[in-house]
Amino acid sequence: MPNDRIALVLFAGKAYMQMPLTTDHRAAQLFVSSAGPDAVPQQGTVISEALKMSAKAFNNTDRRFKAVVLLSDGEDHDPEADKTSRDLAEEGMMINTIGIGSAEGANIIDPATGENKKDEMGNVVITKLNEDELRLIADNTNGVYVRLQSSDDAVAAIKKNLSQIETRAYGDVSLMNFKTFYWWFAGAMLIFLLTEFFIPERKKALA
Repeated sequence: MPNDRIALVLFAGKAYMQMPLTTDHRAAQLFVSSAGPDAVPQQGTVISEALKMSAKAFNNTDRRFKAVVLLSDGEDHDPEADKTSRDLAEEGMMINTIGIGSAEGANIIDPATGENKKDEMGNVVITKLNEDELRLIADNTNGVYVRLQSSDDAVAAIKKNLSQIETRAYGDVSLMNFKTFYWWFAGAMLIFLLTEFFIPERKKALA
């Protein structure tokens, strides 16, 4: 979707605006490629804060054309995600969710040690895909939930749903609203040309 603006929010136990809305898709790719578990020092999953941070990226005066793609395992440590998504739906936001992980549960490998990640108590951390949470968030906002099994299928499902939103063309100065008055000037020019055509030319006598 090359004409769409993109922002990037990273979150775990806290949410951060990694990149504000921009039409620079190459910059977005760089930010995504550098994203990782260590980008957010505070561990956990607070989806409601991520959604609120995403809402801040948009123009608050515009109640349309807002879409969020939430990638998460849905294992939320904050019960506010349901209420937050319903509040954002009233502001015209669509939230599409992509579930990543195993519904049966899986270990998390610590990239620093190569071993299973452990919590402060020394217990092995198990991540579990919470599809019910992600599906609820999507349903609250007229979005769709997709479980990530094939990236191509997930992209196709999200694009199909996003295509239902009326889109606008944005430039780098997209936060400004422009009105064109071109047709006013073109119309006035046409009237002058027609008027000149019907006015007879007078020959001036040479002295």
